[in-house]
Amino acid sequence: MNFPIGGEQPILPEELGTLRIVFSQLCEEHEILTTSGEAGELASELVRLFQTGIKDETVLMVLMRARLNHWQAQSVG
Repeated sequence: MNFPIGGEQPILPEELGTLRIVFSQLCEEHEILTTSGEAGELASELVRLFQTGIKDETVLMVLMRARLNHWQAQSVG
């Protein structure tokens, strides 16, 4: 099996549930359509954080909420 270069950890099948829960909750909270470009950016950032070793659901939620708030503030101002 080949793993990504650069310290990224593979996502195991049993870990997909955590990503799904966090993604769904964030989309609901921020009224993001799961098929939108914004949802794609959210998913990419969530996977990036997860692959760096941040796998705790609560920590992912806190970090992603902060990022979403920052992204949304930038788009307004």
